[in-house]
Amino acid sequence: MRFELLTPGDYVEVPWKNGRGVTSEIAREPAAGDEFAWRVSIAGIAEDGPFSNFSGYNRVIVALDGAGVSLVHAELDRNVLLGTLEPYEFSGDWSTECQLRGGPVRDFNVITARTRASARVDVAIGTRMHHFDCRGRVILAYCVRGALVTEPSSRVHAFVVAGETLRVDGADHVVVSGEDADSAAILVEIGLG
Repeated sequence: MRFELLTPGDYVEVPWKNGRGVTSEIAREPAAGDEFAWRVSIAGIAEDGPFSNFSGYNRVIVALDGAGVSLVHAELDRNVLLGTLEPYEFSGDWSTECQLRGGPVRDFNVITARTRASARVDVAIGTRMHHFDCRGRVILAYCVRGALVTEPSSRVHAFVVAGETLRVDGADHVVVSGEDADSAAILVEIGLG
């Protein structure tokens, strides 16, 4: 069983594939190399421009702060407007341009290789308990604001503050909730295979 608290000091800074910025990798499998089954990261977007090409991968993006972004996919006949804490899934094959809606933003990204992994991404606000069956899955809970706690039925107690991530693999079950009504988290379930 892996039950790990990751802090911003654990995140690994890597350049974007297109050379226009830097991402902070929170977790990925495998841990090194150009190819991965999945990756969870945070990136700052300071200007309008193209996203890196991730052909063969699915992507989920969540704006963490700022006024949000507009994504323009060459393959679609519309713009997609994203506000803060609104998950949006799209194909890494698509040619994607990002337009800021009012200044820089930070975004949370989940990228999965279509043939090796899948992801479900939810935003949780408040104290509601979220139950995860962890068998065959990796669970990541990123604290956006406030704090997160694991419940006693999870067997291991964790207290996660803003900017930190709880990673759980190999456990049977974990329960995560916000410490108070203002707590916010991004909850990621990665299915393998």
